Amino acid sequence: MKEGTEPYIRRAELYSKNPEIFAKIELTLVGLFRNDNKLKNEEVAEALELVLKTLDTEKKGILYEYRAESSVVNDVALRVLNVIREYKDMAELRRGRITLDYAKNVIEEFLKEIKFYMEIEKNPQSYLIHISRYHPERVETRQGGGSLIISS
Repeated sequence: MKEGTEPYIRRAELYSKNPEIFAKIELTLVGLFRNDNKLKNEEVAEALELVLKTLDTEKKGILYEYRAESSVVNDVALRVLNVIREYKDMAELRRGRITLDYAKNVIEEFLKEIKFYMEIEKNPQSYLIHISRYHPERVETRQGGGSLIISS
């Protein structure tokens, strides 16, 4: 195995187990960015750190959601946690259902990617712009608790 390929292989293995959760988290972040074009990589990274801490605490048997001082960070964290819970807690998903460890691994992968963009790019929204390019045709709007995805 070539040096430096491990992170790509790990992400590919995680992705192959449940590509839907990767897409759903990415679409959630894109939707938040499109609804608030002031959202920054740093806020998303902080939110993902909170999600990781929350999942670590839940793994220890304690249900507690970590919060930040920023309402924007808290909103991002809550939305990502909701996606995780959708795939973790719904028994009817069967094949798509995930474990806490898998959820943590997925969040760690997103966190590594956003930190990479924060290190190499001066633009404070570089990661969000990058993932938005993968979903140019999708627009998410909130209506009465559900979400509507419109594709052109």
